[in-house]
Amino acid sequence: MLIAMALAAGCSNDANKTPVWQGSVAKRPAVPQKKGPSVEEQTAGMVTAASPGKSDVPIGLKFEIDERPIVGRPLAIDIALLPRLAANSGTLEVTDSAGIDVTGTGVVDIPAIESDQVYRTRLSVTPNREGVLYLGLSVTVHHEETSESRIFTVPLIATTAAAIPSAAAGAVPGTAADTAGAHLASSGAR
Repeated sequence: MLIAMALAAGCSNDANKTPVWQGSVAKRPAVPQKKGPSVEEQTAGMVTAASPGKSDVPIGLKFEIDERPIVGRPLAIDIALLPRLAANSGTLEVTDSAGIDVTGTGVVDIPAIESDQVYRTRLSVTPNREGVLYLGLSVTVHHEETSESRIFTVPLIATTAAAIPSAAAGAVPGTAADTAGAHLASSGAR
C-alpha cells in the first residue's frame, strides 16, 4: 500500500518537469593511464650496481656491458640512473678507476630529475691491466637546500685478447651477465 502511494505521489500531471537528482554520486578514483614501459621493463637485462654500505639516498644504478673487457681496447658501459624521488638536478661522476682509463671528464650533469624515470648515459673506458677492476661512480642529487650522494661500484673482469676462450666455452668473461653470475648461451652472443 505504501509503495502504491509513493508511486502515485511521484506521478505528476506536469510532463515538462525535469527530475532533479538529490543523492550523491560516488566518485571513483581515477585509474592512472599507462605512459609506457615501466622502469623495470626499460632496464630489463641490466645488472644492478653494488652500493657499499647503507644509503638513504633514493636512487639506484644499473649497468650493461655488451662486450668483453679487453686490456687496451675501448669499452662502452651503458648506465641507467633510477631516481625514486624528484630533485632539482644531479651529477654522475667517476670517482675511482684504478686500472681503467676513462674517456672524457668522467662527469655527467643531469638537469631536473623526475621520480620513477630512467636517465641513461654511456661511459667509455679502457681497461689498462688484466684482472678484476672496479669502476667507482658517485651519484649526487641536488635539492633546494641540500645535496645527497650515493656511491656505486661497477665490476669489470679484463682479459688480454690472447686469453679469450672460444665461444663454445660458455659464459663470456667480464660482461655484465658474467659479473652477475649468469651465463650466456653457448653462441657467446648477447
